[in-house]
Amino acid sequence: MSEGNTNKINLILDFNNFAMRSMFTCNFMDPTIKINNFDTDEECRMLVEKILLDMCKVVRMFSPKRVIVSCDSKLPWRNDLYKDIDGETYKGTRIKDEKKNWKKIYATLDELRDILKDKGFIVTLIDRTEADDITTMWKEYLFSVGEDVVIVSSDMDWVQLVGMNKTGNVCVCFNPIANNKGRKHLYMDESIQEWLNQKDTTDIFFRNYNLTRATINKLPTIDVKVDFDVVDPKKVLLNKIMAGDRSDNVPAFWHYYRNGKKQSVTELKASHVFESLGISTLDDLIKANDDRLLKDALEKEMKQDIDLDFKERMERQRKLVELNSSLFPKKIVKAFAGMVDEAMNQCSVNTSSVRSDEILNGTKYAIKKAPEGRLNSVFDDIDMLGKFSSPSNKLFE
Repeated sequence: MSEGNTNKINLILDFNNFAMRSMFTCNFMDPTIKINNFDTDEECRMLVEKILLDMCKVVRMFSPKRVIVSCDSKLPWRNDLYKDIDGETYKGTRIKDEKKNWKKIYATLDELRDILKDKGFIVTLIDRTEADDITTMWKEYLFSVGEDVVIVSSDMDWVQLVGMNKTGNVCVCFNPIANNKGRKHLYMDESIQEWLNQKDTTDIFFRNYNLTRATINKLPTIDVKVDFDVVDPKKVLLNKIMAGDRSDNVPAFWHYYRNGKKQSVTELKASHVFESLGISTLDDLIKANDDRLLKDALEKEMKQDIDLDFKERMERQRKLVELNSSLFPKKIVKAFAGMVDEAMNQCSVNTSSVRSDEILNGTKYAIKKAPEGRLNSVFDDIDMLGKFSSPSNKLFE
């Protein structure tokens, strides 16, 4: 078998993203059970079942070599960067529903992670580390050993990781949650779009056949609701550094008050600065900052003198938004390096036919027979051959 024909796809699942989404949709699993605040064992069992149904469907779509589960830890290290930001906390704008039984929910998710690990999933949890940091380190490592990455999350922060390296390994990001038009999205940059459009010239031994390219190109035939979207990860990062990120409560590069109203650097204002200085990459931005050109251009755009240590502010903004392990605490990077070799040999999931009932068999979350009228998943009903099947009341295909 040629090198291009081997399976190099590593699927990285955003565990907390799946869990939080499932909390809002598992009410559709069984019309006979009304889920309120996850106070009961049955409600939590439904949550586990829903998370796994959606995970397994995505795994079957890509049939990867490995399945990696990235998990969020408590008290992420970026909280420390807010000590000098008065009255703000990292992700402090996110409102938690206090009616829900979070203690029971978190205990349930802990148990699910243990089950996944026992079943051959690579479950990665590092103290004070977010899932996107873990995914970043996995992507960097997998690229270094010549493998490809498919990230699965609806978190748009992760699209800054898409791209292709010099040796031709690719990273794409798949959002399996349909938008209000019923569309799901696979994100890539221009280099990957060009690569996908290339034709494999193969012989009887399938030399030059690229399995990753074939798998990605096949997605719209498996699910016609999947759209391919081209993004510019460099622009995504630049905008976050200068304009911040409201969803994570990341402040803009700079703000001031005029007539009692907060005036911040916006994406539009940042684009004007980038255009005036010819900035299109992070390196361009850093150089403009070092040369004090950024300060002059930003003052002109904001129509205000800026008394600020630009070098220190650039470092803060990059640590808050940039997914790059060189910016992470050394303790976290060391912890990842200490577990990665063992983890690489751990995955033993049958990714072409993985099913949630088999994963949960023998646990207290074992799936019961589906009652009449039960819905399958928020995802489309896809059979093992990759063809469409009509909606059914069956729980598993």
